[in-house]
Amino acid sequence: MKILLVVLFLLFLKTSFAFKDCILLFEKERFLKSERCFEKIDRKELLYPYALYYILQSRAILDMDSSDIEKELSDYEDFAITHYSYLFLAKKYLKINPKKSLFYIQKVDLKAIDKRDIPFFLYLKASILEKNGYFEEAEKIKKELALLHPDDRFYGYKTARKILPILVDEEIYRVIDNLLKKKMVKRASYFLFYTDDNDKKIYYKIKILSRLGKKKTVKKLLGKIDKDSKYYPKILPYKISYAYKKEEKADYIKELKKLGYSSLANSIARGYMRLSFYRKNMKDFKFFSSLIDENSSAYSDKVWYTFLSMYRDKRYFDAATYLEEHKDIFNKEEKNKIYYWLYLSFSHFEKGEAKRYLKKAAFSDYIDFYKILAQKKLKMRKVSLKIYKPFTGKVRLEKKHYLIKALKDIGLYRYAYLEAAYLLKNSKNLDDYLKLSLVFPEKTARYFSYKTHITSKAYPKPFHHIDNDDLIYAFMRQESFFDAYILSTSNAVGLMQIIPSTARWIAKKIRDEDFSISKLFNPEKNIKYGKWYINYLLKKFEGNLFYAIAAYNGGGRVVRRIIKYNHINDIAEFVEYIPYLQTKKYVKKVYTNYFIYRALRKKRYRYVYRSD
Repeated sequence: MKILLVVLFLLFLKTSFAFKDCILLFEKERFLKSERCFEKIDRKELLYPYALYYILQSRAILDMDSSDIEKELSDYEDFAITHYSYLFLAKKYLKINPKKSLFYIQKVDLKAIDKRDIPFFLYLKASILEKNGYFEEAEKIKKELALLHPDDRFYGYKTARKILPILVDEEIYRVIDNLLKKKMVKRASYFLFYTDDNDKKIYYKIKILSRLGKKKTVKKLLGKIDKDSKYYPKILPYKISYAYKKEEKADYIKELKKLGYSSLANSIARGYMRLSFYRKNMKDFKFFSSLIDENSSAYSDKVWYTFLSMYRDKRYFDAATYLEEHKDIFNKEEKNKIYYWLYLSFSHFEKGEAKRYLKKAAFSDYIDFYKILAQKKLKMRKVSLKIYKPFTGKVRLEKKHYLIKALKDIGLYRYAYLEAAYLLKNSKNLDDYLKLSLVFPEKTARYFSYKTHITSKAYPKPFHHIDNDDLIYAFMRQESFFDAYILSTSNAVGLMQIIPSTARWIAKKIRDEDFSISKLFNPEKNIKYGKWYINYLLKKFEGNLFYAIAAYNGGGRVVRRIIKYNHINDIAEFVEYIPYLQTKKYVKKVYTNYFIYRALRKKRYRYVYRSD
């Protein structure tokens, strides 16, 4: 079997360039020549299911019969592209043969369809059901599309508006919630107009208008919900936000606690405490920290920021004493941070105790940012890093795995991605994941990522032209987790999550005349732009990696402000003085990724085998 698969792969290498030529003819709209070109692909070749897909499209454009090709599709249903062929045929026959269209849409395995194509699938399925007279079923599909995918600009939003008259309030609010999750605030406000007038509508108006910055209108609306309304506790956070005096904010926080929302109240108090700390307003810091209950999850943050304020004021003895007394309230994930900062504090007056805590962080079983800093301080040549191997035996690849590798190798990354995603969804055991990891490791990295231990497969290098660039992979893992087609709610694109405005600026700098935002979904283009920008930030901050990482996420202005208003002696001080939690976590995670990637490449670790 193994020899047969190798032979198949060698045959593929022989014909891959011919296949690319066929695609080139198709892209140039020379459909008759492309159809003839694809017909020459032999059934035994790996890319044959893709040849069928393109023949179907070419013949549809040329108005040629494709019944012979359609009969072959059932032999290749293990491949995602076959289900896209079914989807194409369902669309093709919608108007000319509704029954045939229904037959093909029912053959589509939804697991084979990329999540970004599901709105189209649902829209098409509803249209086909209507054409065949299944109106109730069509209405259910339309509701599913409208309620789950209203953020889809082409099909979801369009359908939601069209069926709005038949939606009840509860369903409209589901549409609104999903739009707000995607930061589509104006679209959400459109749907709110059609809901019944009540306290719930007022509450949602407050949510929407506060995001649109309509302060005066929000303040008026806040007075329209009575204290006996079930929505009153929900508007209290907004009352706190819009209250001018801190005493008024405190009254609302206390009221939240009385109403049974202690966790939320403590969280809000913690937020204002943090804000006061970073603004260096210690009166407000003490005021808001006093509102945090000792039995709340926010209490450890109160202890932490109280310590940090002492440390920042250079009261090192008080800071060390205070943190040492309270060190047991922190969870396992925070222990290394506490040990490292005890080291920093004690190093100003008790070197022996400082080194003891530094070693505690360095030799901890839990690897994180602070363990790495501690090991560097101790100048350890061999890092204390355990890499777990989940499996020690051999795995045998199948035809579908070689197809994925082949597609990726000849530059058809999008298709390789689709096939890998389909295979991943059908994976049932560790052996399945291991096989896929050998040909498309970017899709299995998340599966092999654990909180309790590290596996080398959780830190893959899927793009061979940057194999030695540990830093780029460190960013990529945090930004997109190797998903080339991800689009954030802020419209950040692809592997390196590049914002369109930044991308346009980079394009001008490097004089890329062939630039468009859609091309950032191409892995090579996206990596090129991300790498250029990282190098630009490194130069801007004179090679300081931590400043560059922080600037990539939070902007250069934030970094310059921290440097300007704080006397930084240790990089840990810079990180903890970052006012944005997201950026603070980002710096720690990217640097940890970088450390692990370097250790793996230089083989500075030891393996520990696992049976699972």
